[in-house]
Amino acid sequence: RLLGGDQRAIGVVVSAEGRDGSDVIAAFLADAGGVEALVDRIPGMMD
Repeated sequence: RLLGGDQRAIGVVVSAEGRDGSDVIAAFLADAGGVEALVDRIPGMMD
């Protein structure tokens, strides 16, 4: 309310199994267009 912006929030947890998990996560997020683009595609967040 202080800044007059959107008051919604979301947490995103991305995990992967294995030794190269951080590489897999980075590739997934890059393919998704970044965390912001991923969140924009979550149903209900754009209402």
